[in-house]
Amino acid sequence: MNVEIAIDLLHQLIVTAILCMGPFLLLVMIVGIIVSLLQTITSIQEQSLSFVPKLIGCILLLWLLSHWLFRQLMEFAILLLERISDIVK
Repeated sequence: MNVEIAIDLLHQLIVTAILCMGPFLLLVMIVGIIVSLLQTITSIQEQSLSFVPKLIGCILLLWLLSHWLFRQLMEFAILLLERISDIVK
C-alpha cells in the first residue's frame, strides 16, 4: 500500500466522521447547556432531566439528517471500493 493512499484514505475517514457526528455533538452540547441553565434557575437537580431532551433531540436530528448521513457514508464506501485495487498492491 502506498503511503499517500493511506494518508488520503485516513483524511477522508476523519472528514467523513466529523461531518457525520458534528451536528449531533453540537446539538447535545447546546441542549445540555440549556437544560443546565434551566436546572440552575429552577433549582431542580434531577439527573435524568438532562438525558431525555438530549435523546429526543438526537432522534429528531437523526430523522431529519438521515438522507444526508446515508449519502455521506455511501460516498465514503464508494471511495473505498474504488480505491481497493490501490490498497492491495
